[in-house]
Amino acid sequence: MNFKKLNLCEKTALLNYIKNKFDVTNEKNPKYNQTNIIIKLDDQEALLNLFFNSDGTTTIGISQGKNKELNQQIAEIIKNDCILSDKKRVDFTLNNYQLLNNEFEMLLEFLKEELKCNIKNETHTNYKLYTINYKKEKFVIKKYNNSSIQFQGKPITIYSKIIEYLSAIPNVNLKHIIKIQEKAFEIQINQDEIETEFYSKLPKANNILCNTTKKIIQSGLIHQKIEVSYSDYSIITYPFLRSLESTLKKIWRDILQETIPNKNGFNNKFECIESVYQLKDRYKELSPSQTLSDIIEDIYTYYNENRHTLFHSDGNPEMTRIIEQRDEALTISEKCLELIERLCDEYEKIQNTNE
Repeated sequence: MNFKKLNLCEKTALLNYIKNKFDVTNEKNPKYNQTNIIIKLDDQEALLNLFFNSDGTTTIGISQGKNKELNQQIAEIIKNDCILSDKKRVDFTLNNYQLLNNEFEMLLEFLKEELKCNIKNETHTNYKLYTINYKKEKFVIKKYNNSSIQFQGKPITIYSKIIEYLSAIPNVNLKHIIKIQEKAFEIQINQDEIETEFYSKLPKANNILCNTTKKIIQSGLIHQKIEVSYSDYSIITYPFLRSLESTLKKIWRDILQETIPNKNGFNNKFECIESVYQLKDRYKELSPSQTLSDIIEDIYTYYNENRHTLFHSDGNPEMTRIIEQRDEALTISEKCLELIERLCDEYEKIQNTNE
């Protein structure tokens, strides 16, 4: 089996996985891009040399030590459990009717805002090339003169944010998102199962949410099915936190009769008391029920606690919040769905009362 230039999870996640999975008795770092690990298994010792290549791939060296068969056995387990995709890159194309010019420009702005990434562009004869750099990741987009758009890169953070954005585009349907994800991670996704899970978790919200928010949530449910190891699992939470925000904005507009702008958002609408957000008196008076006010306050408190800390870097980069455990990301995602359902349930009760 080949263990060279594997598209494995990031270094921190990989080392954490190995230490949790095996009995690591020794770890050395002879070079900045190399880690040598001794693993004890069944009274034998395996020696693996991990090389973290400049292109983001990882090579597992198994030729050192006395137990080369054991080295290979453990390397195969690591490869099978931690590989992102046997493909080094994902490659998919959208047609001009799926992503309009203004939607493409908004995609670039979305990536800049969400990831604080650097985007360079070059003009070629038949296309314009956009190169997106985020940490050690690189992703390229080719926008051809015939308006078709090609996406190429590794299926990690930039790719996940692109999928999140495309899920909100009307002309990119859920079936197309599923095909892209199936190709990227070489798995099979049952659309009926995704829709059934959505309806079971959001029976009230299903009748209230707009189609865009539904697609974003369903895209997030698809991502939950993909067993990928990351050093930061925050990307699993993004579609759900974004949907929580959009649902709150919809209910606010419909009931409190005020449209929330994209910039500045809910500024000056809440008071923060010991990390708990409470509606200002003016909005409490506009709210038709105490239950609605309570739910809105719960949502905005949770939203600030999570989305703001996960989407934006800390003033000291080394203190920026990350999610190291998949279970924590899944818990946040499920909490978002619970809050969305609570809000929509109360919204429906208010609407029925007014009829």
